[in-house]
Amino acid sequence: MSEHALLSPSGAYRWAACPASLRAEENIYSAPSQASIEGTNGHSYVQCVLNGTDTKPDIPPDLKDLLDGTIADMREYFKGGLVLVEQRVPFGEEIGQPDELAFGTADIIALVDNELQVHDLKCGRVPVDVKDNLQLAAYALGAMRLMYVLGEDVHGVRLVIHQPRVGGASEHRMTLSELNNVAAALSSAAALALSEEGRTTYITGDHCRYCKHAPVCPKLVSEIAEEVSDDFEPLGDGAARGEKLSANMKLAALAADWAKKVFAEARNFALAGNDLPGFKIVHGRSSPRKWRDEQKAESFLKAVLPEGTEAHVHTLLSPARAEGILKKSKRGALKEIDALVFTSKGQLKLAPISDKRPAVTPGHEYIDDFEDSDDDMFEA
Repeated sequence: MSEHALLSPSGAYRWAACPASLRAEENIYSAPSQASIEGTNGHSYVQCVLNGTDTKPDIPPDLKDLLDGTIADMREYFKGGLVLVEQRVPFGEEIGQPDELAFGTADIIALVDNELQVHDLKCGRVPVDVKDNLQLAAYALGAMRLMYVLGEDVHGVRLVIHQPRVGGASEHRMTLSELNNVAAALSSAAALALSEEGRTTYITGDHCRYCKHAPVCPKLVSEIAEEVSDDFEPLGDGAARGEKLSANMKLAALAADWAKKVFAEARNFALAGNDLPGFKIVHGRSSPRKWRDEQKAESFLKAVLPEGTEAHVHTLLSPARAEGILKKSKRGALKEIDALVFTSKGQLKLAPISDKRPAVTPGHEYIDDFEDSDDDMFEA
């Protein structure tokens, strides 16, 4: 669907936190990234399979295997229930606004044993928390109205995010009372965002990372400039040093994301033929060499390579792809995979205290384990 709501569910986390972002982003075009294109095709593939459509979009084999496994998981969730795929759900009435301003399209809505299920597919590699997820809660508000129209009773709500590349499905159950509390919060946030006061009420935070207006946001630019102008004064010792570093880390993470957005926006501006004083467009590093014609290259290599040397290198299926294939055919064999695989611990990084991973006990012996690249030392 090309139509996009002003009070969109996908943007609720942002406009609920920063009222000014609602109007500031309104007319900013953002070219689709490779990841977003793949995500769109992945959603279309799942929709086609669930609806029994013969024609499906072309997607990478590894993603297809993962999605086939995800579809099998989804069907287990809503087996025997009412299922609606890619369902438009207006929720304006529920938050005190016109429906033409507040609507979205839920990947899957299901009703099983009087429990409303809202399923959302995320094809990316960044984990998304299902708890306190305003996008899915907004879908649920619209879905509740739909169930009422259909004459169905709903006794509870289950939100489910399917993330095949980062751990599979995660879910969160809500009571109807809790969902009503979310509706009240979104109602207040929407009223402020649409008001004249809201147009100038900028609030910075983690939500800035995905805001299209961030590269020129006056509040964000001001906060970064103010901190940098401190000229990195001495941090002190002990607890005071830790407090200052903590404050600087939060701003540094935000500034790093802001800088990436500025670079991307400036690049797109220049690529569109606009003059960017002091900068120019050049070719980046060349890609690795590739064969122009693999069949001709294969014939050549077979003729010139030493005896016993193969022109093709065969590799074993990765554990992830093997699991995706087995989910469709031999699910019972999945348990045996665990004994055949291992996962090395990742490099040590700093992460917010809200991160779900367990903390590593500090010690000087770990210092050398930090990655050399400064860009990778912190995960927001």
